[in-house]
Amino acid sequence: MLQIKGTMAELEMSNITTRLRAGTESNAARGELKMRLPPGYVYDGDDRIVVDPDARVQQAVRALFEQFSQCTSVRQLAMRYRDTGTVFPCRKPGRAHELVWALPKSAMLHALISHPLYAGVYAYGRTQSYVDCVDGKLVKRTKRVSSPDEWKVCIMEHHEAYITWEQYEQNQARLAEVRPRWSMDDNRGPIRDGHALLAGLVRCGQ
Repeated sequence: MLQIKGTMAELEMSNITTRLRAGTESNAARGELKMRLPPGYVYDGDDRIVVDPDARVQQAVRALFEQFSQCTSVRQLAMRYRDTGTVFPCRKPGRAHELVWALPKSAMLHALISHPLYAGVYAYGRTQSYVDCVDGKLVKRTKRVSSPDEWKVCIMEHHEAYITWEQYEQNQARLAEVRPRWSMDDNRGPIRDGHALLAGLVRCGQ
């Protein structure tokens, strides 16, 4: 009897999890699932995504994309913030509703530039999970899906945007150009390995 009760409890827990996941995806399909918003956006009284009313925050976000158009990589953009001492509004873990002005790091800048929310697009399911076999064991892994056609939810013109969708796609293409990969052909990022003389030791003065 205890074994049967345990099996039924596991089945019931699985059904509850499935129903909760279905409800989450249903809300996301309507663009109503609340998420942690990046700097520059807030929720209004009706739980709609709107531009942050703080003019300083708006100016900082717009300046971010303007400066990235003049840089060759996110790392160079982060160095520009560091060299000029320019702070940027950041959301710290556990303080989602409060902005902290600090020097941005490369990882944070990369995440913001890759976020489709700034292009007025409500996206859900950009990260997908899959099971891989490693040394005879099943390991759960996650991967970031770059193509909007593979996202579970992609609602265009959902809210006010900071940049156009065309600018967003151009930014993603520039990020892909400097992404390190084994094939060094047409790679604009750091050399790291290869047949070049003094690979990774000499940097262009420009």
